[in-house]
Amino acid sequence: LHVEACRFDMEALTEKLKGAAEADRVGLRRELPAGRLTVGRHVQASGPLRSALIGYALVTAALLLGLSALAAWLVGRLFTARIATLNRVCSEVEAGNVGARLEDKGSDEIAMLSRHLNRMLSELERRMSNLRASSDRIAHDLRTPLARLGSRLSLLAGMPPAEHAAQIAAAQREIGNLIEAFNGLLDLREIETESGLSRTRFDLADAVGDAIELYDAVAEDQQGIAIERRLASVDMEGVPALLTRAVANLIDNALHAAPPGSVITVAAFQHGGDAVIEVRDTGQGPPDQVVAALGDDISHSSGWGGHGVGLSIVAAVARRHGGSFGFAREGGETIARLQIPLARDA
Repeated sequence: LHVEACRFDMEALTEKLKGAAEADRVGLRRELPAGRLTVGRHVQASGPLRSALIGYALVTAALLLGLSALAAWLVGRLFTARIATLNRVCSEVEAGNVGARLEDKGSDEIAMLSRHLNRMLSELERRMSNLRASSDRIAHDLRTPLARLGSRLSLLAGMPPAEHAAQIAAAQREIGNLIEAFNGLLDLREIETESGLSRTRFDLADAVGDAIELYDAVAEDQQGIAIERRLASVDMEGVPALLTRAVANLIDNALHAAPPGSVITVAAFQHGGDAVIEVRDTGQGPPDQVVAALGDDISHSSGWGGHGVGLSIVAAVARRHGGSFGFAREGGETIARLQIPLARDA
C-alpha cells in the first residue's frame, strides 16, 4: 500500500511537471523492483528574467543608437555650416571682395584654417591696395614728363637745326626718367611677388657698405656731399642684395634732398633684437603728410622723392624681412630708418 500510494503521488507529480512547459524542473528517476520512483520539484523559471534582460538591452541599444545618430547629425550640421561659410567667403573673394573675412574663434582645425585664410586674405588685400595705389600714383606722375616729352618733340619741327641737339638731349633725359620709373616698378613687383629669393646669413655692414660704394664717388664729385659711415658688424639672415638695393635707394633720396657740401650719415647697428639701418641728411625731408602716410603704405607718398618708387621698394624690402620703414626728425636732421628683426617666427 505504501508503495502504491507513493507510485500514485509520483505519477501525479510527473504529470504536473509535464504540464509546466515553461517551468524549469529538477527531478530524479530510479527503477525499483516494485516499480519506478520519480522525485522532482519546481524551480524558479529563468525565462521571464531572460526576456526582461533582453528587452532592457534592446531598449538601451536603441537609445544609444538614437543618441549617437543625433550627436552625429548635430556635429555634421555644425561642420557643414562652417564649411558653407568657408565656401561663401571664397565665393566673395572670387567675386572681388578681398575684404571678406572668416570667424576664426576656437582651436580646432577649421579655426586654424580660418586664421590662415584670414592672414592670406589680409596680405592679398594689402598687395592689391599697393598695386592700385602705385598704379594711380605712377599714372599721375608720368603725365607731366610725357607731356614735356611730347612738347619738346613738337617744338623740333619749328626750330633751327642748331637747337635740335639741346631739345633731343632734354627729351632723352625725360625718356631716361620714364625708363627708370618703369624699372623701379618691375623691381617692386619682383620684391613683392617673387617667393624664390634665397635667404642666407651675412654681415649687415658688408651689404650697407656695398650700397655706399655705389654713390660715394658720385656724391663727392657732383655735389660735394660726403657720405660718413658708421657701420657695426651685425650677423643676420635675409637677402643681402635686397637690403643693398634698399640702402642705395635711401642714399639716392638723401642726395636729392641734402644741400651741396653737406654730410650724409649712413649707420648700421644692432638695437635689442633688431638690425637697424639709418640714413641721415640735413635736407628738408618729406612733407608731414608723407611721413604720416608711411605708417599705412609708402606707396601713397606721391609728390616727393621723384616718382616715389624708390621708397616703395625700401618699404617692400622691409616687409619682405618682417621689418618696418619710416622717417623721423631729430636735431634738424631727417632720418630714414629701416628696422629688421634678427629672429623671425617660422
